[in-house]
Amino acid sequence: MAQLVDMSPFSFAFEDDHKVFVGRKEILSSAVELETGRVDLERMYSEDEDNGAKLAQILLGRTDYHVHVLSRCGPVPVQTLSFSTYGPAELDNPLQASYRRSKDQTYIQSLPGGQVVSLKINEGNDPSSVSWAHKFSDPIVATFDVLRTTKRAFALLQPLPPLRSIFSKVAPHLDEIYVGLVGETLFASHSWLSVPETRLGAIQRRWKG
Repeated sequence: MAQLVDMSPFSFAFEDDHKVFVGRKEILSSAVELETGRVDLERMYSEDEDNGAKLAQILLGRTDYHVHVLSRCGPVPVQTLSFSTYGPAELDNPLQASYRRSKDQTYIQSLPGGQVVSLKINEGNDPSSVSWAHKFSDPIVATFDVLRTTKRAFALLQPLPPLRSIFSKVAPHLDEIYVGLVGETLFASHSWLSVPETRLGAIQRRWKG
């Protein structure tokens, strides 16, 4: 989707293919209060805000991609596609580019079925471990680490952990794509379906108990 928008207007170099892809993107920002989780859309920091206000909230960015599939034979779109990605606020992109590992080596990883697993990645020869697991009704779209300076708080996307070191049966499926449905919306993610539901259930019971 992002590539189609960047190359817009795009068409295939085949004489019998009459499709044209025309796209656009929008970059939005929102503030999230750390104590309440309340989301304030289109909120930006003001220079006259005190440090207390800046430490109590984080800014997140969202990029919306919209692609209209047109036919050379008519002006009405054959199909309209939308796709969104989440990340840090635009001013924090340089920090995100250098953020390679979580400070405590703990990662929150989501699976297509709505499962969320906390992974502790140990260094050296110590085996990595699963700390806890939980299952939501819908999959999550992004996981952020919240960090602070003396002046403000900010959020960075968690680096991806080496999941194959936790679940040995995942490796054969790393090149596959899982397509799911939430309501009337399709989503795509990595196909880590070989992670057994029974193992996740056992982890949940152990953690809660």
